[in-house]
Amino acid sequence: MNFKKYYLLYIIFLFVGCDSDENPLNNNVFNNNNVQVYNLEVVYPPAGEINIAAGETDVLELKLSDEKGNPVKEERIDFMIVGTAGGSSLGTTSGITDSQGSVSIVLRTGTMSAHFTITGEHTNAAPVSIDVTVSEEGSVDFHATIDYSGKYDLEEIDEIEVGVSFNSNCEKSLESMIISRKRYLDDFNGVAVFEDLPVDLPFVLLSLFRSSDDNLLAWGCVEPDPMTLVPGNTVDISIPTDDYEMLMTEPFPVTYTVYTGLYGEFLDEYLQDWFTVGECNYALAARFFDCLVSWLEGNPSDACERGEETPLSAEITHLRGTFNIDGCRGPYNSEGDISLEYIFQNMAEGIDDIQYSLIRTVDELNIKPFQIIELNSQLLYTDQMLSNNVESISFPRLDTDKWLIMQGYEETCRWSASVPVLTQNISIFGEYMKCNVLKTILSVISSWDFDGLGISMTGDSIKNLILEYVDEEYGGNPYEVMAEIFHENLVSDDIINAFQLFVDSLRLESIGITTGDLVYSGEFSFYDQDMDGNVESVDYSIDVDLYPQGF
Repeated sequence: MNFKKYYLLYIIFLFVGCDSDENPLNNNVFNNNNVQVYNLEVVYPPAGEINIAAGETDVLELKLSDEKGNPVKEERIDFMIVGTAGGSSLGTTSGITDSQGSVSIVLRTGTMSAHFTITGEHTNAAPVSIDVTVSEEGSVDFHATIDYSGKYDLEEIDEIEVGVSFNSNCEKSLESMIISRKRYLDDFNGVAVFEDLPVDLPFVLLSLFRSSDDNLLAWGCVEPDPMTLVPGNTVDISIPTDDYEMLMTEPFPVTYTVYTGLYGEFLDEYLQDWFTVGECNYALAARFFDCLVSWLEGNPSDACERGEETPLSAEITHLRGTFNIDGCRGPYNSEGDISLEYIFQNMAEGIDDIQYSLIRTVDELNIKPFQIIELNSQLLYTDQMLSNNVESISFPRLDTDKWLIMQGYEETCRWSASVPVLTQNISIFGEYMKCNVLKTILSVISSWDFDGLGISMTGDSIKNLILEYVDEEYGGNPYEVMAEIFHENLVSDDIINAFQLFVDSLRLESIGITTGDLVYSGEFSFYDQDMDGNVESVDYSIDVDLYPQGF
């Protein structure tokens, strides 16, 4: 038997079987965990800056190493010129690292002065750049110091930067300047040295102070005196540096949208009695007779609940309208005669209008128009205070009108936050305002139908109007007139006390506010694009909570 043959077939079988395994171990050679992360750095020129004369050649060198600092060989590095090179060129656009991880490339300068950047890139490393100036006429050294007498102490400044921006002037905005040469100083008395700056390229020297959260605190700009731009010269120059503060020269209109849970949390409960007297055609009269029976049965509470039945209360109850399928008392009693509710509501012209104004109001409330509130505000920064003043409140689902805040709340419907320096980003944490939004809403509700009748959302106001209508219709004492109409055994005191319970049952409790009914939190972003100190635009991400502490 040929054992070698069968042994070979067995090995082949094992190989094929393993290759067809649905879940091979370590079979993915492109697993992201295996990707190397390299470090690419500039070896020459030092600090990534080179100043070279026109028409010359120089060799630039980069090095690629792994995470442990070992050189990486045989890797491709790509090079590219960024900017206007003025005729300068590279010997090639790529190179391969040698055994030391190094790669070199030839730079040939053109005949024109220029400032540009050369970038080096590798797929697994962060790119690097070399800042290049080419001069036809020569170069000059600058020793820059800072002239600062602002409000910041050295401890308040996280970073002092001095830099060069080519092809710029101090009339340009800081936002548009590209700072290509940077030095960092430890204190106000340090010296920033810039060697071999071209005498035939325009440039400015800049100073920038930044806080620990990278906000600009102060900055300065100076253009060299043309008389000092002499090849081979060394120039001492001072950069006047002033505090940078953004200002808002005029208020910015800001609209905040508040999505509320007013109905589930407040209005359904707060206006419960008002919903009740607006849900049935004779509900206002029914409420009055509930209170009259409660009085006659010795249970005088603002709930107008029944007590111990008396002969008179039994007769009054018998004369009342029967309930329909919706639980509403109707115009006929159990005998088929017109009910007391019908008599009450039609005893004088205008009483029925009150009832239907309540019905229309409840219908409008049932579409829940106050679930979205818009606060129309003015934002302003003056005297180191950022303030927000609400000028009007609107309800987009109701209409497009802006409802003015309640009179007397203009001073409290605002917040102010101490902001010593208006930086780009300002955070607001829990700023309270007393805007009395709910009273504004009640004012809006009243305006729908009640204002036309000359009444407000109070039981007392409705009672007085009813008595006025009865007096106009019958003359004499309205309480006595109503007692005679409703039942021969009623007296005026019964009507007076029933009306008092009626008024109490429709009383709106006062809305207590301690810290405030609105609280703001979030962030504003201010933009001064031309760095002239004046804010041109404002972005904001602000949450506004209505009654965050509950009702």
